[in-house]
Amino acid sequence: MVGSLLSLLEAFRERLEQKAFLSALTHGWERRVQVMALDSGTSYFLTFCQGRVDVTQGAADMAADLLVSGAERDLRCLFAGERLAYLYAREAVALRGTVRDQLKWDALLRLTAKSV
Repeated sequence: MVGSLLSLLEAFRERLEQKAFLSALTHGWERRVQVMALDSGTSYFLTFCQGRVDVTQGAADMAADLLVSGAERDLRCLFAGERLAYLYAREAVALRGTVRDQLKWDALLRLTAKSV
């Protein structure tokens, strides 16, 4: 689980693109997800638009459809790509947004995690 949060978000984006069946899940889901590390104050955005996912760094006060916040350590666990780390981190990370967006987000994380 070594790596910066930004590199782990990029790896998550790559895993999403590699799994063709996930395009059906994200089709028509045009959302901006903000990932905010509360302890370091950094904020990243994953923008889902027309079957693509873009990762950018932004200001914490930018608008987002879904907010994922927590300690940077927990966020790194969430995006590490390992099922056990994901299961641990999802309990420690807070989600704020519509229930539909939260469920879709959880499904994307779960389906891109590999069991070790």
